[in-house]
Amino acid sequence: MSGDYTTSMHKKLMALLGIILIWALSSVSMRAAPEVPMTNRWSWQEAYAEVDPKGDLKWNPRPFVFEKGESARYIDFDAGDDANSGETPALPWKHHPWDANARGSSAATHSVHTYIFKRGVVYRGRLIVKDAGEPGHPIRLTSEPGWGSGEAVLCGAERVTHWTKGAEREDMPEPEKVWWADISFAPRSVWTVNKVGGITRVPLARTPNWRVSNRDDVKSEWWVWDNPGKPFGNTTTNAHGQTIHLGIDTLHIKDKPEEYFKGALIWPEYGWVMSGPYPTPVETVDLKRHGLGFGGWTGGGTGGVIMRNMRYYLEDKPQYLDDPEG
Repeated sequence: MSGDYTTSMHKKLMALLGIILIWALSSVSMRAAPEVPMTNRWSWQEAYAEVDPKGDLKWNPRPFVFEKGESARYIDFDAGDDANSGETPALPWKHHPWDANARGSSAATHSVHTYIFKRGVVYRGRLIVKDAGEPGHPIRLTSEPGWGSGEAVLCGAERVTHWTKGAEREDMPEPEKVWWADISFAPRSVWTVNKVGGITRVPLARTPNWRVSNRDDVKSEWWVWDNPGKPFGNTTTNAHGQTIHLGIDTLHIKDKPEEYFKGALIWPEYGWVMSGPYPTPVETVDLKRHGLGFGGWTGGGTGGVIMRNMRYYLEDKPQYLDDPEG
């Protein structure tokens, strides 16, 4: 018994010494490890703000530095021509080669260049990257001090001009007060720009003419489903025989012809997880039940839940052009 007891104690002692040795080596290793400075490879990994003593963030960008690679191309959206070489400020292109509207020499260019946009000019268009830079030779989009004045602006908005006052449509509340212009696309957001550059967002034609009167609840002025009798799960059938949502609002879906509602773009709240207003057309109108039929958030059917006290508004019908601020 004595020998077995001595052997057992010896093994336990050796195990304990091993644990102590591992702990000691780990401590030495942790303390002795040299500090490796963190380097940011990309500009977006760097911090461009600093925290003040009160905990607020203060924007602290790096000053602009003009950099140009071995080859440069100049772009002037106002006065350029894609048939030019683009190699000098005197012969600029109108479009960047990544723009679907590019033509001529600009459209045929696929290489590593520094693209210089003229200052004080607003470039309007969409750029889809089609080329890649090389190690040490990046593709740059920049502006050059001395070529133009002000800021070079890349803008995804389209400028609409040639407005005419007075619309010849009987379905508008006051067509003589409406300004109109023919455009080839359906805008989702509209702004007016005054003579001194002031910008004001214009709400699209909608009903109700809601405003953000409560910053904590921006939808507080929307209409509300009351769904009498059945708080959710109300459905109807569209022209294709598909079952879709039926939202019922006995306060507002009345005293108007079917045409006032049908075809409008509706923005309804829905439940539950990740819910939020989504756009979909009003497919059916049931004036007897004070209801509007529309598809679910997944693109049709009854995806999501349209519950009593959820809110909605309607948009994009000429009948809704009755807002003096719109």
